[in-house]
Amino acid sequence: MGYVSTTNVTPEAQQAAISEALYRVMRERGVQGLTLRAVAAEAGCTTGLVTARFPNKRALVIHARNLMHDRTMAAVLDVEMSELDAQESLRAALRGSLFGEGFDGRVWVGFIAAAVVDDQIRAVQVASNRSFLNRVSQLLSAARPHFSSDVVEERATKLVVLMAGLAVLSTTDAAHYSLARLQGILDDALTDALS
Repeated sequence: MGYVSTTNVTPEAQQAAISEALYRVMRERGVQGLTLRAVAAEAGCTTGLVTARFPNKRALVIHARNLMHDRTMAAVLDVEMSELDAQESLRAALRGSLFGEGFDGRVWVGFIAAAVVDDQIRAVQVASNRSFLNRVSQLLSAARPHFSSDVVEERATKLVVLMAGLAVLSTTDAAHYSLARLQGILDDALTDALS
């Protein structure tokens, strides 16, 4: 548990501490356990301090999803800045999106559950998914510049769908969907997408 001071701390530092507390609560308790009171308790601050930044549960959920999206995309962009060729950049970006520091399956699955019944949360999910699909398409196109835009779109979509399925299954059944199994499935799918 962190502690959010209300004195001698910048608003940005307070926001960061509350954001981390929010993310921990969502990871540990799911959407059902994500409340303003739980976040305040985790952050060691008043409910009023949390409410000043997040007026309701929807705002909490959306912020947690945006944090995960930003972290996952940062991991993808870090890969792109490396010395890897285009094909290996695509492989590393997909692996990073599922196995990297930015991705948390429990938060993602909780967010998906919330998006099913809330149009505003669903809109955030759609935007995040389209952003990720766009990055995968760009990386696939760079790896296979001779592919038509239709082929790139179709194969990138298949990869993103696979990643979403793997995320759900590995989060809910980690014993069967081990890291080694997931990497093998992803490698096979990439071989197909690049052929």
